[in-house]
Amino acid sequence: MRDMGRVSRLLECFRDAAQVLGQAQDLTPANQNVNRALGAFVRAVLDYPEDSIAEIQSILAHNDVKNLRVPLLRKLAEAEFQMELFYAQPGRVASFPYHENYRVLVAEEVAAVNLDHVGHPDDADSVSGEIYFIGSGPLPLTAIECARQTGRHVTCVERDPAAVVLSRRVIAEMGVENLVAVIEGDGSVLNYAGAGLVMVAALVDGKEKTIANIRDTAPGAMIGIRSAEGIRTLLYEEINHDDVTRHGYRLCGQSRTTDEVVNTTLFFDPIAKPVCGANKPGLAP
Repeated sequence: MRDMGRVSRLLECFRDAAQVLGQAQDLTPANQNVNRALGAFVRAVLDYPEDSIAEIQSILAHNDVKNLRVPLLRKLAEAEFQMELFYAQPGRVASFPYHENYRVLVAEEVAAVNLDHVGHPDDADSVSGEIYFIGSGPLPLTAIECARQTGRHVTCVERDPAAVVLSRRVIAEMGVENLVAVIEGDGSVLNYAGAGLVMVAALVDGKEKTIANIRDTAPGAMIGIRSAEGIRTLLYEEINHDDVTRHGYRLCGQSRTTDEVVNTTLFFDPIAKPVCGANKPGLAP
């Protein structure tokens, strides 16, 4: 039985976020009205039961969602970037409120494809080669967590010059300069030769062009793409599998969502290679 009160509450939070963010000139954490609306909306999405399929379908099919979702996603992306810029400033990194969310998300990604076994040549399920993260932003916590959890070197790719400067300062402040580096550039044209895994952030534009470039320059590399599923597509765009598989990849792993993690990360291996994680339950044969 549908809980129409629960549906109505989520739609109310959605409309409020769309209105507040749509009208706001300041999307930084300094704007308390944005913080209120965004916090309530994200919490409502994360708290929504993922197994309430009929309710979720009704929400996603609602006219307000159809009309407002795309412009809201653009505002959410802008607000996320502004939040990272804010907390990447000197003295603010430690107070970033989502450190634990990143730690858990990266731990799920590491577990999904044995990233902590990278560099073990006798392990057929491991990933060898350099790890890249495209769209790392001014607060490269994914790369930092990946390096800390696996001991592997991670190269960030970021096209915004101001974000590059800030991210290098954050990396130094967190003491991982020997494990994390930042390249300023466009991830859709970079040469990824030698890469074993290339991660693509959820907010990267033009993902298919980037995927094609990875296939051309690092044909043996695995790709990990941050996406969203179900009700969480109100917060992030869901990737189109066809945009990946048409370039000669197949799905080989997927991170789990949790009560505190919005994104699902999908991993794709080149078809010419053995399927990653083929011996693990729940992964594609």
